[in-house]
Amino acid sequence: MMKTMWHEFSVDYYLHLYNHCSEDNHKKRSELIKKAAFHQDKLLKIMMTKHTGSVDKSEQPKVECNMTR
Repeated sequence: MMKTMWHEFSVDYYLHLYNHCSEDNHKKRSELIKKAAFHQDKLLKIMMTKHTGSVDKSEQPKVECNMTR
């Protein structure tokens, strides 16, 4: 719960700074949007973990089918 709130706050904060940054300052805008994207990615992983129980397919059990005729 706290992680979710932290990442939501961080996304809002970095996007706010991005929107109020000068368009001429490309380096700072790039850094801010990367930070916002990082926190959005973390939020997505948290939400996926809540709903599916795992983050990516490598963590899911493999199913093997040994059918012989």
